[in-house]
Amino acid sequence: MYCTIEQIKSQIPEEKLVQLTDDKNLAEIDINTVNQIILSAEDIINGYLRGIYNLPLNPVPGFVSELALNLAIYKLYFRRIGTVIPEDIVQKYKDAIETLEKIRKREIVLDVEDSKSGVVLINSREKIFNDVL
Repeated sequence: MYCTIEQIKSQIPEEKLVQLTDDKNLAEIDINTVNQIILSAEDIINGYLRGIYNLPLNPVPGFVSELALNLAIYKLYFRRIGTVIPEDIVQKYKDAIETLEKIRKREIVLDVEDSKSGVVLINSREKIFNDVL
C-alpha cells in the first residue's frame, strides 16, 4: 500500500476516524473500510502512473506516500454524505490530483524505474534477401 493506517491516524483524530468509518455503530475504527480507501487512493495514483512507471511502485517514494495519504483522507470524509470536508483537506486533495497530472505529463519525474527500463524491444522484419546470393 502507498500509505498506511498509522499515517492516517497521525492526521485524523481517532474519534473523527471512528465517525468516518464506523458504519456498524461499534464505536471503533473500521480497519477494512480504511484499507479499502487506501487501496482506492493507490488505484487513483496507479491510473495516472500507468504506462510511465512499473506498478505497483516498490519501494514507494515518500512523495507518493504523501499523495496517497491526502487522497485517502479526502475519500474518508467524502464517503460520509453531509459531512463538511475541511477546506485544507479539499485543497490537499486538489493539489494531489494536480501533482498526479504533472507526473502524467512528465513535468515531474519520480525517482523510480520507469516502465521502459529493463525492457528489450525487438523489431522483427521480413527478410529482404534470401539465404542464397
